[in-house]
Amino acid sequence: MKKINPLDKLPAAIAENYNKYDAEDGKNIVVGASGQLMMESELKQQSMKQKPKISNGNMSTWDAVKKVSEKDPAEMKQIKKILFKEYNKSGTKNLSDSDLKIIKRGKYSELLKPTIKPVAPIVPIVPKEPEIPLEIKIKQLADAKLKAQQEQWDKAHGQFGLSNLMRPK
Repeated sequence: MKKINPLDKLPAAIAENYNKYDAEDGKNIVVGASGQLMMESELKQQSMKQKPKISNGNMSTWDAVKKVSEKDPAEMKQIKKILFKEYNKSGTKNLSDSDLKIIKRGKYSELLKPTIKPVAPIVPIVPKEPEIPLEIKIKQLADAKLKAQQEQWDKAHGQFGLSNLMRPK
């Protein structure tokens, strides 16, 4: 068996004794929802602030009931039961889009349609033109190759004499 903390009963006992012996007319104290002591008038003001404000301009009573029950899962479950009964009984003809959205049936626009943007055509990559004209670049590479061949010939056969006649030019 769970032990009860005697201090949990203290605010209620204080409120009861104060109201019994010391309170003036209309100035009773009560224990609030969080266990704190407050005047009855303060409790009424807090409860008035917590009530959701529903404008009755264009809202029907059914819409007001749905609006209030959005915050309470138990009430929302009851709303869903009622809507399912009506859905099974007569289909979608008596239900609004918001009702169908609650029971996740029918056509309602919860899912956003994807917006497809046209893809820009891919521009082919054009290689950069060399800064040096092509003919000059070819000549430079050919000269470098010739010089390398001549150096190789000179190492193998020598630079002077008859071998010079066969040297690459």
